[in-house]
Amino acid sequence: MPKNKVRLVDVAAKAGVSVSTASQFLNGRLDFMSIDTQYKLQKVIKELNYVPNNIARSLKTNKTRTLGVIVRDISSHYTSQAIRGMDDYCKKQGYDLFIYNTDFDPHTEKNAINALVQLNVDGIFIASCGNNSALIEETA
Repeated sequence: MPKNKVRLVDVAAKAGVSVSTASQFLNGRLDFMSIDTQYKLQKVIKELNYVPNNIARSLKTNKTRTLGVIVRDISSHYTSQAIRGMDDYCKKQGYDLFIYNTDFDPHTEKNAINALVQLNVDGIFIASCGNNSALIEETA
């Protein structure tokens, strides 16, 4: 990991454009952007090895592009198949999954729900053990 993480402002400065223009490029809003500007930004992003900060982006959009999955027994054949399907689909849609296994323990399930809420996931899929109905209702 580099000492000083490259920021969007660094990319914009090196490309000679505004931060707003650099942001629009990253978000695919290219309608009013010249091909030359697009090329410069693409070149600088590659040169600086810029990686967008998803945490900063999520603060602005209020979306984390993450989902939570809470299951009772991850080793179950059907559960593992379902998680595999969810993961494959989510990857194609640009989402990441946080997966929690509870082993049918209500306390572990409660901790998983609270952890996912604190991570501000965009949604939670849960196969509940049945003892946290109030918390699940409150979270929904």
